[in-house]
Amino acid sequence: QKMKEQTKEGSEETEWVIDDEVAAVTTTLDNPAIYAVKEYAVSTQSPDQKKPIRFGFLAGKFGSVITDVDIANVQANIQDINKMESWRYGYCDWTSPKSGAVAENILTVRSVGGVNYRSIDALDSKESKTLYNKMDALQDFSEGTISAVLRPYLNLGEPGTAQREFYLNTRAVTAASPGSPVEDTTAIKVGYNGTSWGYKLGNEAFVPVVDGPKAVRMHDYKVDVTFEGNTFSAKVVEVEPAGDEDEDDSDYLTNDYSKVVGKEIVIADKVDLTNKKVASSGTISVTTGAGLNVRVRNVNYSKVTNVDFADWTDSCKTTYNTIMGKTNSPAVYYKDAWATYVAARSEKAGVLTAQGAISAQGARDIVNEMNQAWTAFDVAANKIATGKADLEAAKADLAAKSDKEYYQVENDEWSAVEAAQTAIETLLGKIASSPGEVTSTEVAGVLADYNTVKATITEKPAGSDDEAKITEALKKEISAAEEKYYDAAKWSAYAEALQAVKDLDETSTKVEIKEALDAFNAALAELSKADALRAATASEISAAAAKISGIEAAVNGKYTPDTAYTNALAAAKKLVASGAAPTLKALDAAVAALEAAQKNLKPVVTAPTVKAGDVVTSGKIDYTVADATAKTVILKEGKDVKQKKVTIPATITIGKDSYKVVGVAANAFKNYKNIKNITIGENVTSIAKKAFPNCAKLTKITFKTSKVTLQKKAFGKVKKTVKIKAPKSLKKNKKFKKSLKKAGLKKYKL
Repeated sequence: QKMKEQTKEGSEETEWVIDDEVAAVTTTLDNPAIYAVKEYAVSTQSPDQKKPIRFGFLAGKFGSVITDVDIANVQANIQDINKMESWRYGYCDWTSPKSGAVAENILTVRSVGGVNYRSIDALDSKESKTLYNKMDALQDFSEGTISAVLRPYLNLGEPGTAQREFYLNTRAVTAASPGSPVEDTTAIKVGYNGTSWGYKLGNEAFVPVVDGPKAVRMHDYKVDVTFEGNTFSAKVVEVEPAGDEDEDDSDYLTNDYSKVVGKEIVIADKVDLTNKKVASSGTISVTTGAGLNVRVRNVNYSKVTNVDFADWTDSCKTTYNTIMGKTNSPAVYYKDAWATYVAARSEKAGVLTAQGAISAQGARDIVNEMNQAWTAFDVAANKIATGKADLEAAKADLAAKSDKEYYQVENDEWSAVEAAQTAIETLLGKIASSPGEVTSTEVAGVLADYNTVKATITEKPAGSDDEAKITEALKKEISAAEEKYYDAAKWSAYAEALQAVKDLDETSTKVEIKEALDAFNAALAELSKADALRAATASEISAAAAKISGIEAAVNGKYTPDTAYTNALAAAKKLVASGAAPTLKALDAAVAALEAAQKNLKPVVTAPTVKAGDVVTSGKIDYTVADATAKTVILKEGKDVKQKKVTIPATITIGKDSYKVVGVAANAFKNYKNIKNITIGENVTSIAKKAFPNCAKLTKITFKTSKVTLQKKAFGKVKKTVKIKAPKSLKKNKKFKKSLKKAGLKKYKL
């Protein structure tokens, strides 16, 4: 922010005094920003309060003056060899300038920027790693130069410690070398073997440079390998870190722009390759020794070929002809933009096709530049279609905002709006009739006027009539309980539109209210369509069918069906039995109609088939009818003295009626000496004296009733501890607990 402010305040005539040690100088606008960085980085209260300049600023220093500020973009294809990605890790961090330090010490040795460093990581490997790049153009490579910049990045080693190796591996075809199918082991290796610079031919011994300098980690080394006749030469020189390349095929045809900062080391000088087993051409590779991380960039090759471009027939000439064949007919590009591009293209073409021969590399460089110029030109900003689309959008925008019911203009200057509309219409007419005459300046001017006018148009505030429209719309709201019946997407759109209407308030404009109400009514209309209701699922249909069957079973024989019930039952059954799945709403409506009809039915009245005092038998047990009207019975006696388990049911059936078993009579199970387990039904409220007179083997009683009276000695001669299960309400009943012992259960566990 400080840089921006000072830059705005500066001017080309401003004199800036950078430091007391430097005289005042007249500078450009860049220096205020440089000065701001210097002030930020070196102004301190104490040495430990130095302010770091984090990633992206390369600060050079001369004396106490910041002399250069450059923003670097560090990228790598470590993760994906075909994809360059920005790197934002700690090893790319920057440190701040230090007071009094010389230039090379201002930044840490790790603070090197650049793009297209490809990382070959063998730090944790016990074997070397090799990165290949195969190129068809190298298949016939016999004369020329192959080069790359290698940067031993991590764990190169220092004097006295274990050293690491790294090489540029090249392959060539010469008249005298027979070639070899074997891969990397027979390549020509040029590089560093951990101790010295040198080279290695195939499987022959490494040839070192005697008394040569050592490689240093974090330094960049440009390695060149040149083939001429049946010989090869090699050299290495330290260069400063840099990077301007793009990750594509043209990257291998560009020059290395790194500035040389070291002395050139000759590794090989016209070494004879006659009869040497040198690998076949087609691949350039870089090898990283075990335990080392190396970065590589600027992999280049240049054939020694001098031909007249007019006679050239390779892909470079094809690319050139394609570029030169591009025209603006029919017109696609603005007249002025096309003229500028053609002028730049013609200038390059003139150099390429001038009298005389040109090297293959030189021709490719020029064609690459022409191709890059075309790519930079062939963008939406230079195309008439883009301007036309922008003008049509502006036209539609002004047309929509010309409705005076919803919009207002400053000082009511509607004439300015109309003038802008006319200018847009006129230019669109010119694009339609004479597109080749349209310039970017014209379009930009008309759009600028449109933007100026657009800024004067505002939406009118809402009035009382709008409030009434909102109230009326909300009366159409569908209950949220209905959501389950609708298609999820259509209901979601409706709910969103409804909420937008509810969010309107006194600050809303007429346009906002109209848009919200239109969207709400449209969403409501969608819900009214037949396809808005969703079909019932198989489980929902099954559940409805079960409910219908349950209602029918409950009515049969107990209630007298009427017409409403009969019709509702038939309709519901038909719906669940149809082949096509009904909508859930229709299914729920059918079941609800059947339930309503059921409630209006009258029960069937039947005369009792027995009278009080009658004895009936059910399940080998006799029962005495206690009350024929209330339909209750008392268990009189059992008929199987050998039973070990006795279960007193909740009800028995007499004729077509169900009678509740409400009691157990005295001596009901007399002489049942083998009883071990007794279950008391849920309707039993009393057990008479000596109902179970001789239960010496009884061990368990289960009470399903929640209220029961036990007469004295209801259970006789019980000797064992009886386990009793009963509902919680019975367990908590103190009278019940007391009655257990009186009933004959001396020992029990409740």
